Amino acid sequence: MQLRQTKDNLPIRFSYYLARLHGLQELEGKYYGELKETIVLVFFNVNLIDNHRMCNTFT
Repeated sequence: MQLRQTKDNLPIRFSYYLARLHGLQELEGKYYGELKETIVLVFFNVNLIDNHRMCNTFT
């Protein structure tokens, strides 16, 4: 949980968390096609993009 309101490197931090979730899956001896879909929901009170949308989607 991130309590401090900061904009520093948030996209990099989210990518790191997503990579950790992928890395925790047991894939030894399996195909990468068996990698489970991972969805990350992030709720915070910092504007990354200067718009007035309630929801933004990044891929």
